Amino acid sequence: MRLLTCPIIVALSLFVLSVLNPTGATGQTSVARAQSGRSANDSIGGRGKQRPAKQSPGQSPGTVNVRPRVAAPQPGIPTVKATVDRKRVPLGDEVTFTLTPASVVLNPSYIITIFFGDGKQQRVTQTETVYLYKATGTYAYSILVKVPDQDIPRVSLFANPTRVVTQDQVTFTAQLSQSYPNVRYRFVFGDQNQTDWQDQPATTHAYKSSNTYQAYVDIGTMSKGGVKRLGGSVRQPIEVISQPQPPPSVTLSANPIPVAEKQPATFVARVGSNEPNIRYRFDFGDRSGSTAWQASGRTTHTYSTPGNYPARVEIRVTRGRSTTQTATSNPLLMEVTAKRDDKPAVDLAAVPQSVLAGLPVFFRATTASANSNTRYRFNFGDGSSGDWKEKPEDTHVYSVAGNYAAFVETGSAGSGPIGAIATSGRKRIRVEPFILQPETSTPTPPPPSSPSPTLSISPSPEASPSVPVTSSPTPAPSSSSGEGIGTTSSPSPSISPSQTPTPNPKPDSGGLNDWWKYLLAVLIIFGIYEGWKAFWAPRPTLVPNLDPGDSKMGSESGPLGINFQMELNRNLTDGQVAVNTDGGSLIKSERKGDG
Repeated sequence: MRLLTCPIIVALSLFVLSVLNPTGATGQTSVARAQSGRSANDSIGGRGKQRPAKQSPGQSPGTVNVRPRVAAPQPGIPTVKATVDRKRVPLGDEVTFTLTPASVVLNPSYIITIFFGDGKQQRVTQTETVYLYKATGTYAYSILVKVPDQDIPRVSLFANPTRVVTQDQVTFTAQLSQSYPNVRYRFVFGDQNQTDWQDQPATTHAYKSSNTYQAYVDIGTMSKGGVKRLGGSVRQPIEVISQPQPPPSVTLSANPIPVAEKQPATFVARVGSNEPNIRYRFDFGDRSGSTAWQASGRTTHTYSTPGNYPARVEIRVTRGRSTTQTATSNPLLMEVTAKRDDKPAVDLAAVPQSVLAGLPVFFRATTASANSNTRYRFNFGDGSSGDWKEKPEDTHVYSVAGNYAAFVETGSAGSGPIGAIATSGRKRIRVEPFILQPETSTPTPPPPSSPSPTLSISPSPEASPSVPVTSSPTPAPSSSSGEGIGTTSSPSPSISPSQTPTPNPKPDSGGLNDWWKYLLAVLIIFGIYEGWKAFWAPRPTLVPNLDPGDSKMGSESGPLGINFQMELNRNLTDGQVAVNTDGGSLIKSERKGDG
C-alpha cells in the first residue's frame, strides 16, 4: 500500500510547487489578451493532427499551462492580440500562438515581439508562431509592439491671411516633410497664447490688438504617458492692424478714344494699392451689363452703335475673412463714332450770303445725328473761328470786303478735348464795301427865258441911259449872242446890241437872299437818298433767333438821319420779341406796337 501511494504524493507535491513558483516574462509594455482558439486536439499545423509528445530524456511526464499577461496599452501604438491553440498541454507538446490584426503584424512600420513567459522572446513577422516549453509550469505570455526609429520630420507653418484686422480669424496649418506615426502638434501664436498638444495639424486664432506677431508650431510624440517634443517650425510673422485701411483709388483708361463702332476698345483699370486680393468688374455704359468679377484689371469691349457711353470699373478688396472694401472709378466717356463711310454729315446755312461790310451774317448748322453732347465750331473764313459751343448757330460781322469760305465742324463733348467728327462744305460769303455817299450831279440849267418886255423911257438930254428892268428874279446867264435887251426912241446914247447888260448890284443883305440855294441843295440830296434807299439799300432779313438778348433805344439826329422802320407781327399770345442789333447795323432804333 505504501508503494502505491508514494508516487501519487510525489506528483502532487511537484504540481503544487510549480503552481506556487511560476516562471513569467518581465519588462513587457504591451499585452494582448489571450482567447481560446483552437481545440486541444489541434496540432501546430491546426489540421486535426496530434504531434507526439517530446520529452527530454529522464524527464518525468508533466503539464504546461499558458495564460496571457494583462498590461495597459501604450497610447498611439496599435494593439496586437494573441491567442493559443491550447491553454494546457502536456510537457513536450508545442503551443501555437496566433496574432491579430494581420494589417499590423505584417506592417514593416512596427516591430512585434512575443514574450513566452519562460524568459524567452521572439520577433514575429507572421501571424502564427509555434513554441515548445521545456519545463512544466504555468507561463504568462505577452506581446510588445514598437515603432522603429525614424528620422524626425521637418515641420512648416502656413498662415492665411498674414495681414489681418484685429478680431479677424487667422488659419494656421502645419505641414510635415514626411509622414511620422503618432505625431502631435502645438501651435504658438506669439501673443502669449498657444494650443495644447493635439493630433490635428490645423487651428484658428484671432488677435485682439495690433502688432506683428511671430507664430510657430511644435511637433512631438507620445512617450511615457506624455508628449516628447521633436522639433518646431520657422517663425511666421503675422501683421495685425487695428483700423481698416481706406479703400484704394481706381482709375479707368481706354484705347483708342474715340473708337469706331464695331471696333474693339481695350480698358485698363489701375489701382493705387498693392493688395493681392483685388477683383474687377467693368461696366461699359451701353446696356450690355456688367462683367463678372475677375482677377485681371484689363478687358476689351466692342460697341455696336455710335454714341457717348460712360464706362466705369468697380473693384473689390478682401482683407481677412470679414473685411471687404469696394471702390468705383469716375465715369470714362467713351466716344463711339460711325464708320468713315457712314460718317454723319453736317450742313451750314448762311443768311445773307451777300452782305455789306459791317453788317451781320447769321450762320446755322444742321446735322441729323445731333444729341445733347454735340458741339459746334464755326469758321468764318476771315481768319477768325469761334470756340466749341452747344448751340448750332452763330452770328458774325465781316469788317473787310471780299469773298470768304465759311464752314462748321461738329464734335462730341467728353472728359477730354473735343475732336472734330464731321465738317460741312464751304459756304461762300460775298462782302461788299459799305459806302454811304451820294453821287455828284450837275444841276439841270433852267430853260432859256423869253426876253422880258422893256419899258422905253425917253430920257432927257442930260439923263444917263436907263437900264432895262426884267420881271423875272432868276438871273439869266451871260450870253455871247449879243442880243439886245431894250431900245430907246430918243437919239440919246443906247446900249450896243453886242454888249450884255449887267444888272445893277443890290444892297448887301447878309446872304439871306441866297436861302433858296440851300433849300435846293437839300432837296437834291434828299432825292438822291430816297432813290438809293428804294433801289440799292440792303434790306435786313429776319431770321429766328432763340438766344436771349438785350436791346437799347437810340436816336439819330441831323437832317441826314436814316430811319428804317419794321413792323413785327409776332403772332403770339405770350412771350417776348426782341431784335438784337449788336454789331454794325443800320438799325438804330425800334418801335413796337401792341398789334
